[in-house]
This record gives sequence, structure tokens and C-alpha cells, in this order.
Amino acid sequence: MRTTEAKDFERRIDMLALTLSLKWKNEKCFDNSEGYHLLFSTYIEMIKNDNDHFFVEKEKKDPILRSLKRTIDLYSFKDASTIEECLHKMRSDEPTDFMIYPCNFVAKIDPTGKKVGHRVGLIIYKKRNHFVVVKVDKEKYFDGNQLSYLEFSNEKIGKLSQLLFLKRDDQPAEMYLILKKLINCSQNDHFVPISTKMKRQKTGTCAVSEIEASLKVALFNCQKNLFSLDKGEKLLPNWNSKYTKATLEMRKRFLSAMKGDNQDWNQHFDYVFNCYVHKDKTYDSQTRQKLFGLDLYIPEMFMNKGKILNQEESSSLEKINEPSIFIQAKYSIYADDKKLKMITNDDLKDELSQLESYLKILEERLPFVTIERAKNLFQQEQKFLQDRIEIYQTEIKSRQEIQLKSKKETQESLITTKNVGLNQKKNREQLSPQKVTTASKKFVEKIDMLAFTLSLKKENEQSFHTSEAYQLLFSIYVEMIKNDKDHFFVEKGKKESIILSLERTINFYNFKDMHTPHGYLDRMKTDDPTDFAIFPCKFMAKVDGFCKPNLSTHLSGLIIYKKENHFIVMKVDKQSDHQLSYLEIPKENMAGLSQFLFFGRNFLHCEESLVLKKLVQLSKNDHFIPISAEMEKQKAGNHSVSALETSSKVALFNCQKDLFSLDKDEKIRPYWNLKYAKDTLEMRKRFLTAMKRDDPKWNRHFDYIFSCYAHKDKTYDHETRQKLYGKDLYISEMFMNTEKILSQKKTNSLEKINEPSIFIQAKYRMYADDKKLKVMADTNLKDELSQLENHLKILNGRLPFINIKKAKKILQQEKKYLKKCRKNHQAEIKRRQEIQLENKNETQESLIIQKDVVLNQKEKSEQQSFKRVEVRPKENQQERQQKMGQRSFLAIQQRGEKKQNTACCSGLSKRLLSMFSKNEHRNIQFQQERKRMEDLSKKIHAEIQQKKKQKNLLTIQHR
Repeated sequence: MRTTEAKDFERRIDMLALTLSLKWKNEKCFDNSEGYHLLFSTYIEMIKNDNDHFFVEKEKKDPILRSLKRTIDLYSFKDASTIEECLHKMRSDEPTDFMIYPCNFVAKIDPTGKKVGHRVGLIIYKKRNHFVVVKVDKEKYFDGNQLSYLEFSNEKIGKLSQLLFLKRDDQPAEMYLILKKLINCSQNDHFVPISTKMKRQKTGTCAVSEIEASLKVALFNCQKNLFSLDKGEKLLPNWNSKYTKATLEMRKRFLSAMKGDNQDWNQHFDYVFNCYVHKDKTYDSQTRQKLFGLDLYIPEMFMNKGKILNQEESSSLEKINEPSIFIQAKYSIYADDKKLKMITNDDLKDELSQLESYLKILEERLPFVTIERAKNLFQQEQKFLQDRIEIYQTEIKSRQEIQLKSKKETQESLITTKNVGLNQKKNREQLSPQKVTTASKKFVEKIDMLAFTLSLKKENEQSFHTSEAYQLLFSIYVEMIKNDKDHFFVEKGKKESIILSLERTINFYNFKDMHTPHGYLDRMKTDDPTDFAIFPCKFMAKVDGFCKPNLSTHLSGLIIYKKENHFIVMKVDKQSDHQLSYLEIPKENMAGLSQFLFFGRNFLHCEESLVLKKLVQLSKNDHFIPISAEMEKQKAGNHSVSALETSSKVALFNCQKDLFSLDKDEKIRPYWNLKYAKDTLEMRKRFLTAMKRDDPKWNRHFDYIFSCYAHKDKTYDHETRQKLYGKDLYISEMFMNTEKILSQKKTNSLEKINEPSIFIQAKYRMYADDKKLKVMADTNLKDELSQLENHLKILNGRLPFINIKKAKKILQQEKKYLKKCRKNHQAEIKRRQEIQLENKNETQESLIIQKDVVLNQKEKSEQQSFKRVEVRPKENQQERQQKMGQRSFLAIQQRGEKKQNTACCSGLSKRLLSMFSKNEHRNIQFQQERKRMEDLSKKIHAEIQQKKKQKNLLTIQHR
């Protein structure tokens, strides 16, 4: 827990920052008596140290010190009678005897119903027969005067004292309530003006600046009587007319009065004062607020409780708190090299000028920084700025060279483009003479947000890089919870607290410096699941599932809860291995957490591990503690919205079931409402309702966009819904007409200029190429026909629910065109089937003919073979007869065996007869087979001729 000493240091730095207008607005330190006790104590010390009579003459010093002490005592009074007694003890007609009373009231109420508070100083004087109350208000609220007063009779001092006592610590409810009551108690019917001229307040630090102005007026009144001015005389109150820079001198003396025995604290006070002035030259309000609000050392200063670390401690701290992350975040708008290539030349030069201005101020301050750790951070910033300036200068030089090389071509191109642009502008003005208004931009933002919520488009960082985008998103969430009459999201008793939590995130984007989140976190309720804060955290990450596994931008939701002695930061990331996990951050590290959240509003140009490492280093854990949860992985790249929608669901689910006290092995699945089977669809219907306002044209367009997401309680898959939205022809016209639904006459005029048939053909060009249709593969042709039929099915489902005439007409034209494409595809498929059938028959016929030819060749071959066999036996017979005759003659001569010769001739004749019989049988078989094949060929040929006749007859009938 923070020690009393640490709180005192923080309070003093807060007071100094408000005095020097280094903060836009932070009244946390002045929500109770402690803040004003410290402020007036410092004023007392400042007057005590006034040895050269800068503020007041020596003899007037003691009564003025008593007057300031009286204001401190005011906050210790227990009842109104003590205040009355104190007022009566004041000396009459003595300008050095007064009381300053900080007065709080509601100054205005904005369009959303939020009350804007303001503080002024009331200076009370005692006169002979009455009291005077002077109102000091540099902002001129209520009566339009910076100085004015009321007179109170002695009899009314009791009522005045009671009013001052009751409103001392009261939070105002009505506008100007205390001022109206003061008038009712007074002798006047209005505040009497005092003619004066003071510089108006430029920042929202009225809690200190108006009290400081009241002190200046009170001290000035000791020199010149405010109530006895000449007619027409106009006052200009000052600290000391002898000093040309009297305010700067006063604040130097205020700084000296703050310093004490703690030298570390004193060095830190000087460091903060360094954000206000350089060599007797004060920075303007905007510059000094940036110097203080974005200073990287100040959060470390708070974390170290005002102690200046030694060299070893400083080196260790640098290893833990990697400064490069926050340097990049601080200058994030200058760190994006991709954006650098796309911005205009004017913007490029403006950004270079800003970088050079930052570097100049930094180099001015650097020699006066005496704290080693702060000096080290300054030097790293200096190097970063020098590198970025060099990159910008290189880009400008590169563009100038390109421009010089292509000057002639560019001029010709510009002339042509200008003529075309003028014609287009003329046509556009005839249709929609209205200019792009703030309302039109709001409409585009809402459409973009709805498209992201419904996953109709992939990631578009540009549209959700601004605070306005997230403020719009959470304002819709607030409206959605407000409209929850049937307790779909949460019970009635928890609704108000949850709305305040969501509004806290909206206000988070209004913070001007990194210290303001500190107060917001400190005021959260302890151990209350309905009191939380949701912050988007963007960084570079490797995200699989919907994009290439290389580094790309990613966003996680951080939900913050307050516990007794620490804060819990829960990370919600559906793409992570641990979709829910958390860290415990001690209250001592609130300054570091505030710094992280403030810079985390911008995209951090570094990897996820470095960003999360910073949070781990702030915590008392060495890693994120996982919560066993199961959620559907993200299918689209719309994490800029989906991560925050999931975070809202988890935060609401935690109001029903404590995520930090789950049983061992218990696994939860966060949901919107268990009673609904399709609770996500129901939630998005309610989101759509929350978006709608009084403009029926806007509402019809929102419904049209929603029709790309769901039809009859059935949501389209991600690919389909993105195609429906991304290629919708009416949506582009809807943006072009800046949210208006055109009349019939303007719709007809628009059709003449933007011929829809051209865009329809372009949209479905992959189906429109007849030449491609003839050559594509059969499977691709059938796939395209299936796609066309699916497009028609979806289109037919949507058409009855479209209530915008122009959109309906475009969809009908699309339907007609798709039917035509489908018919062409079907005709091509039929043509191919008929050709295929014809080719099949012709192939069969060709095979028969080929077989016929083969048989004929085979027959001829066999016949030739038979003839050869038939000739050869005769030749053999003669030869053998000659041989046998010779042998027989010799045998008869030798042996005389006539009977044996006769037997040999008889055996040879039998063998030759058997061979002749076999060849004749084979010849008969060939003849039979040939006849059978001829009959089959004639039969098939007759069938083919019959089919051709039928086809010709059908063609004639079709014609």
C-alpha cells in the first residue's frame, strides 16, 4: 500500500502541475480539505519568504498570513456557528483581513446530460454595517463578469455561514445553485460587477487557478480599493507592476515555498517546473501539457515515491521498463513507415515541422535535467526524433526527385484529371448538392462499426485508430444496456453500475495526460464485479486462422478490476492459447499502469511479447495466470471490434459468475444469455436497435446492412457475409449519397450516370465471359453453375425484406443477370453432353469398322496361308515320289521287294489327306465369323441412322 509520505509527494506534484497548468483537469487532489490545506499552506510559506516585498509591504504581511490561516481553519470547522463567529471577529474595512472560500457549482450540462462542474473563489470582507462577498471567475460564468460582488447585512450572516458550511464539501446537483442562494440571502438582486480585465482561463484547472486568481485580487485590493473605483476605470489586477513577467516570478516563488529538506523531492519539483518554463520563457498551454502529460520519467518518479535512484538501481530499472516501447507509442503518428508513403506532401512537411519542434524543445530542456535516469530517457527520445526526422527528410527528397523527373507527364495528367473531375463534380452536385457534414461522417462511422461488429469486412485499422471510433462503440454498448428491459444482459440492480463502467472507458479517450487514469482507477469500487474498465490494447502479433502467420496488427481487450490491495488486469484474446488470463498489479505501481493504459490507446509498433512483458513487470506475478475458458476462435480479422465485444461479454458474465474463484479443473464458456439458443445473434439485434435514432433513413440503411449478416434468424457464414457486403452495389451509392435515400427522380437520374448493368457485369465478370465458357473444364463449369445457383438462392431470400426502392431495383437487376448467366451455363453443359453422346456413338461405330477391317485382313491372311499349305504338299509329293521311286528302284534291284514299296506309298497318301481336311475346316469357320460381324455392323449402323433422324426432328420442332 502507498505510504503517507508517498501520498504527500504525489499530492504536491499534482498541486504544482495544476498551478503551472501542466494538466488539463484533475481535481482528485482537491476533492477534500487536504488539497486546499496544502495549497493555502504553500501560499502562507510563499508570503513568509517574501523578503523583498514582491507580494505586499512588510507591515501588511502578518494580517494577510492570518487571513490565509483563517481559510485553512475553515475546513476544520464542525458547524456553521463557528464560521459565523469567525466572520464576526474580522476587522471592519480592512483589506488585509479576508477569507477565501473555494466555491463549487454546476456551470453547464452537455447534450448527453453530463454535468460540467466549475470552481470560483469567493473573497469575504467585513464592512462597518455589512459584509461583502466578491466572486472571482476568470471564465465569466453565471453573470458574465470576472469580478462582481454581493452585500450581506449583519442579520444575514447566520444564513450566509450556514450556506457556506453546507456547500463546503457538497457535490452540486443544480446549475449555479449556491450562487442563486447567495443572491437570495443578500441585499442585492444580482451580482454587482467590478470593471476589470484578466486573462481568461485556458485550461480546466479551475480548482487551483481560480483560487490563485482570488489570492491575486485579494493582495491587489491591499494596494488599490476595488470598491472605490472612478467611473469608467478598468482594473488589471497583478502580482507586482514592477515585474514584466510577474506571474512567472510568482510561480518561481511558489516553487521555492514548496521545497523542504528532502533533496530528492526538490529535484523532482524542479524537473516538473522544467515543463513550464525555459530560460524565463514560458511554454504555451498546449506545449506544457504535452511535455508533462507525455513525459516518460514522471510515472517512474511516482512509482519510486519521489526517490532518485542510484546508478545501479537506474540500470536495473531500464532493463525492466524498456523505454523504446513508450517512445514509439508517444510518437506513434510519426512512427508508421507505411503511412509515410501514403500521406500528402503538405501533411509530410507539417509532420516534419512538428518533429523538429519537439526535438528543439527537448534539446533546450536537456542541459537543465539533473536526474540521471530522466536524462537517459531524454537522450533516447532525442535519438529517436533525429532518426525519424532523417527518414522524413529522405522521403521528401525522394518525392521531389520523382516530381522533377515526371513534371511534364504529371502536368498533362493533372489537366486531364481536372477536366474529368470537374465533369464528375458537376454531375454529383446536380444529384446531391449537400456537402459532407459532420452528420454524414457520423453515418459512415456507424456503418463501418456495424460492419465490423457483424464481421462483414476484414480488418481496417484506419477507421478504428481514432478515439472517436471507440467512444462511439462504447456509447452504443451503453445504449444497449439501457434498453435492456427484459434483463437479457444483466439484472436490473446491476445495470446502473455497469453503465458507469462503460462510460468510464468513453471518458478514458478524453484524457489529456497519462496521470488522469490514475484518479479514475483510484476511485473504482473494491471487489465489485460491476465496477470495471475496458481498454483496447493494440500491438504487433503473429495471428493464425484468418491471415498469414507473419506479424500483423492485433488487439486484445484488457478488463481492470480493483481489489483491496491491488488491481487485476484481465487479458481477453480469443486467438491466444489462453483466451482469458490475468495479472495482479500492486497499488504502488498505479502510476506505471496509468502510463501503460494512456500510451496503449495508440497502436504500439512492437511485438506482443514486449507489450505484455511491460504489464508483467508492473505486476507481482511472473506470468499471466490462465483462467480455464473455452471460446470460439476468431474467424475474421475484425479484432478491433470483436475483441472489445468479447471483453464486454466476459465482464458481464463475471457479474453472474466469479471468474477468479473457479473450482479446480472447472472450465467456463462465457455467454450473453443461456436462455437463448442463438444469444450472439440476439445480442447483435439489440446492438442494431441501440444504433438506431430518430432518422428513419439511417435506420433503414442499418437494416439493409444487417441483411448481409442474417436472414430469418439464420446467419450467413463469414465468407458469404463478407462477399454480400463487400460486393454490394447499393452500399457504394449509399456512401456516395451521404446517408440519404434518394427520391424516385434522383434515383432515375443516378441510373443514367451510373448504369447499374456495367457494375453488375463487373461484379459477376467471372461468369460473363462466353469465350472462357467454351474452353473451361467440365468440373469448373459445374462449380460455377453451383455458385450461380447459390447467389440466386441468397438473393431470392433477401429480396422480400429490402425496403429501399433503389436497392431492391439493383438486386432485381442482379437476379435477372444471374438467371441469364445460369441459363448460359446450363445450355453449355447440355451442349457438351450431346456432343459427348454423339462422340460416343461415333466411337462405337468407328470401333466396329476397325474390327471389320481387322477381320478382313485376318481372312485374307488365312486364305493366303491355306493356299501355301495346299501347294506345298503337291511339290513334296512329286519330290518324294521321285525320291521314293529311286529308292524303290534300287530296293527292287537289290532286294526285289515290290510289296514294301507299295506300303510306303500308301502311308504317304493318308498323311496328306488328313492335312487337306484340317485347312478346309478352318476356312469354313472364318467365313461364318465374317458373316456374323457384317450382320452386327449393319444393325448398329441402322440404330445410328435412326437416332440422327430423331435428333433432326427435335431440332426442327425446337426451331
